[in-house]
Amino acid sequence: MPSDYHRRQYRTIYDSTREMFEFIEGCLCGSPDGSSILDVACGGGANAFHMAQRWPSCQIPGVDHKRELTEYATSQHRERGIRHSSFVCEDLFKLRQRFREQLFDITTFYHTLMMFDPDTYPTVLE
Repeated sequence: MPSDYHRRQYRTIYDSTREMFEFIEGCLCGSPDGSSILDVACGGGANAFHMAQRWPSCQIPGVDHKRELTEYATSQHRERGIRHSSFVCEDLFKLRQRFREQLFDITTFYHTLMMFDPDTYPTVLE
């Protein structure tokens, strides 16, 4: 079951999320509207929710290795009327197989790399 941490993320946009938005917009010289943004290790989907609100014409798939969190993310987005996001449960080391036919304009990893052994970084980032 998602924790209060996951519920709180929907209520309050974190500074790190806001800074990521500014970084993305700065790199693109503006809004990424119309882009596809893959949210890796999306957890309960709160960052994807805030992206969906800020950039309503983006497609935002999220992936996490915990089914309960992707199910929670799906339900939270649907309850809030967000229809341009989707969530799947998948091993993060199998993303290439899962999304082999898809290209993404942007990929986000919020607070993710710190959870991996540094020796696996090349595999994760591939």
